[in-house]
Amino acid sequence: SPLLPELRQLLALRPNIAAAAVLPEGEGRWMPFDSDQQMELGLAYQMDLTWLRDGADGFARFVEDAADMTEDPGQGPDTKRAGDPAGEQGAAPDKRGHPDEGPRRAVV
Repeated sequence: SPLLPELRQLLALRPNIAAAAVLPEGEGRWMPFDSDQQMELGLAYQMDLTWLRDGADGFARFVEDAADMTEDPGQGPDTKRAGDPAGEQGAAPDKRGHPDEGPRRAVV
């Protein structure tokens, strides 16, 4: 993130220049969260990573390294949706998701 002086300059270029007045004085990095809030965000992040690594209740597959992803997202047991015994793409009408969901890959 930009340092405070750069951020003030960027905000001054926008129509709502009052936002620049909310920034604290100083020259360092803008720290919008105090130490307690930073700790809470870090804990939530670690809990999210644990949930993903544990299988994300069948909604996602955690890939630590993009090189580990299969070439064809339609191959392998990781494409089977939770609650879809046939392993077909798309959600059943009484399940989560949309019927038009197909194989999708994304590195987040």
